[in-house]
Amino acid sequence: MTASQTGPRRAPRQAAAAAFVGSALEYYDFFIFASAAALVFPRLFFPSDNPFVSSLVALATFGVGYVVRPLAALAFGHFGDRMGRKAMLVLTVIAMGASTFLIGVLPTYEQIGVAAPVLLVLLRVVQGASAAGELPGAMATSFEHAADNRRALNASWTTSGVFAGATLASLVFLGVTALPADARMSWGWRLPFLFSAVVVAIGFLVRRRLPEPPDFEELRQANQTHRVPLMVVITRHWRTTLRVAGCTLAGTVLTLTIFVMSYSTRGLGVSANVILTATLLSQALAIGTQPLYAMLADRIGVKPVYMGGVFACGVLIFPYLDMIRTGSTVLIILANILIISVAFAAQNAVIPTFFSEAFDTRVRYSGLALGNSLGLPVIGFAPAIAESLTRTGGLALVAVFVAACCLTALLCAFFQPATVRRARRTVAAPAVTARDADELGV
Repeated sequence: MTASQTGPRRAPRQAAAAAFVGSALEYYDFFIFASAAALVFPRLFFPSDNPFVSSLVALATFGVGYVVRPLAALAFGHFGDRMGRKAMLVLTVIAMGASTFLIGVLPTYEQIGVAAPVLLVLLRVVQGASAAGELPGAMATSFEHAADNRRALNASWTTSGVFAGATLASLVFLGVTALPADARMSWGWRLPFLFSAVVVAIGFLVRRRLPEPPDFEELRQANQTHRVPLMVVITRHWRTTLRVAGCTLAGTVLTLTIFVMSYSTRGLGVSANVILTATLLSQALAIGTQPLYAMLADRIGVKPVYMGGVFACGVLIFPYLDMIRTGSTVLIILANILIISVAFAAQNAVIPTFFSEAFDTRVRYSGLALGNSLGLPVIGFAPAIAESLTRTGGLALVAVFVAACCLTALLCAFFQPATVRRARRTVAAPAVTARDADELGV
């Protein structure tokens, strides 16, 4: 007998809405840092006689947020599988919003010297730690609340929220770049960060009202959760975790847009408004295309949709960068729409389901958090890596780097068993054995 028959009822729409709003608010904070790292932080926090060095260091700071995520994922995954998904999701929103707000009041290098970039990096670490728990928790929650025949669609709102947050960040920074240069560099850049006070309030209200997924809640009430879920992931699901980590490398396509923002404005003389508009349009369109890909996945399977999206990204990255290099406004906008709204949206829409199905309910948060985070340092430093590669091989070498990441993701996905038709794993899971308890401490 299922949880839906005897225990709490599923709340698929509420879970999808909470995942969408929470991810949007969380990644609004995350992407305004990215925009600032490309457009204002080089001058304000990392001044140098060499603009290339300033940009490289600022972009590397963006990557720091990804370095801490594997460690933070261990904590969020453990408590998410032990205490519940809801508490961790509320905590991530508060931590992300608070750290982003503090960046908005941070003194610059001119005001307090080297302490300014140090504090910026520390706050970026908090952002990264928060994001480590946000996306896996939202994925697991929206997936576990969904009906079996609508899992991909319901869970896709998690990553659609990422695009919504990025779109809002681009829209806000368009307003910032419209300010006179003096106003933009003195106080204008702070406004998007200060807006996080509102982010915290909304995110908290949305998340606190969401019930726990019934499958997980029934496991917890039956005392069938693992005492140390991470050990179970490492000892029993390490192959799956590594495949998930490999699949995340396709995310370099999205973070590469941060490099493009910096490269276009600094190296090609393209207006920041053009790049922000192109980013905004492509991400806004992706919010509309992702549900379509998710509905297709619910019909034909998650794996083929995911692999098709990754393959398209690996192929299109070459013409994408060629179109960017022209400096043409029309081609830049078209390039972003093709790579983000069409190609990347396909894989991004089904990631929550593709990854969630790989893990049992008792270790899903831990598995998702660890698997997602292991590949993220490469994704986070992709803008800085791309910046460095332009010095040795130009944009062609950047395209090869991203294509190699996509090929890795494609191979990992190929060897990951297709599970779209498999029934959800709930409390029907076997009871913990004596061997489990002795070896794993459960």
